[in-house]
Amino acid sequence: MIIDNIQNILNIEYDIIIIGSGPAGISIVLNLKENNLKTLIVEAGNLEPHLDIENFLSGKVLNEQYPRLEYLRARQFGGTSSLWGGNCNLMEDTDFTNWPINKTDLDRYIKPTKKILNLKKKFYSAEIDKNIDILNLQWSDVNFLNYLNFFRDSKNHDLILDTSFLYFNGKQGKIDSATVFNSKEYNLKSKKFVLACGGIENSRLLEWSKKKNKNLVDNRMPIGKYFMDHPYYHVGSGVVNVEKLKFLLKEKVPELNFILECERSLHLSPSKNFLKFEGIGDLKLQLKFRKLSNSFKRQLACVAPKYFQNLILKGELKDLSEVEIYVIHEQKPYIENRVELDSLNDPYGTPKVKLNWNFPKENFLYLEKFLVEISKFFINYNLGRLSIENFKTKNVVLGNHQLGGTRIGINILDSVVDKNLKVHEIKNLYICGSSVFRTGGHAHPTFTIVQLSSRLADHLKNIN
Repeated sequence: MIIDNIQNILNIEYDIIIIGSGPAGISIVLNLKENNLKTLIVEAGNLEPHLDIENFLSGKVLNEQYPRLEYLRARQFGGTSSLWGGNCNLMEDTDFTNWPINKTDLDRYIKPTKKILNLKKKFYSAEIDKNIDILNLQWSDVNFLNYLNFFRDSKNHDLILDTSFLYFNGKQGKIDSATVFNSKEYNLKSKKFVLACGGIENSRLLEWSKKKNKNLVDNRMPIGKYFMDHPYYHVGSGVVNVEKLKFLLKEKVPELNFILECERSLHLSPSKNFLKFEGIGDLKLQLKFRKLSNSFKRQLACVAPKYFQNLILKGELKDLSEVEIYVIHEQKPYIENRVELDSLNDPYGTPKVKLNWNFPKENFLYLEKFLVEISKFFINYNLGRLSIENFKTKNVVLGNHQLGGTRIGINILDSVVDKNLKVHEIKNLYICGSSVFRTGGHAHPTFTIVQLSSRLADHLKNIN
């Protein structure tokens, strides 16, 4: 049910109150739809984007390379899914290094996640060389706004809009209520609470709750620390013989013709053996193909005349495509990268965000190694030639994936939530979303977020 008057729910003690209606919050409820648990989602925005982004979504960024925070977030039903491009892929085994859960723990939730995101195809990863895997990505056309109808028709699952969460109340490791603002302040009661407001807000709101209730949240937890994002940028260009590439990959890659002819791109990543051997982070290269232009032919003839003449003699020029190379890669977690409370407040008196973020150049090391392998691969199989730019001199462009800050783990000294996403030393508070990521991997985070939400829903319906 969509609640149009907060007075109607003040005397209700819910089983679960979820703060935030983004992919995490909505997915939790969708996985509880057959259950009798009484749930409420509290959303600060409405159905349209909140116009006052400066007051509510802005913050201080202590690195000019990081985008303005008000452009990375949304205050509306569906959360930041309104800014989402729909890119979905799975995290790899190696991406779960030092997590208290592994890929297998999430694999059982692939099916319900694909249902929520309306994905039909199977994910696969195929080794095309000893050090290189090819990935298939999927694109979701789901608009989370459409799940509004679910709440309209539901008797057990409520939604209230235009209601801003302020902070949690409680003592001795238990949340008693959530203070919210809806024309004035109210306290909402529940047996369990879930904070699902995104990669930055989860840290901000938990830290503010700690300030408001000094004995509620353990001071040892690194709230807001180990913040990450996905660096994304152009690293090179070149020419590729698509026909030779098809012949080489046809036995290993399902739907290869569709990928090359319709999507006009390939997604490559380091193999498990390469990642293990090198001890490096994960990354994904996107090779975007387009028809070979006359200007590019002239450029190729000037830069590599012998190679160009040989292509003409063998009649292979017609099979060439231009290729642009883009990379999205893992940023290692550093404790110094963190979300903090600023001295400036939003209109409700909650401190705004202050973000400390830097990108150490050592993050480039594994990218450099893999680009060497990619170049060797194209030369060894005579597939074409790649030209790699000096990407180290570029400003880092980000994938706008805010990760970490309330990271998952076992030890309270280096994590905020346990393997079940429960906040350490608090009996009835859980956090879900990209803020719990311990490492970033190469994958866009939404699919993993929904998997984690499905797993959390299972946990919530099986405990008292």
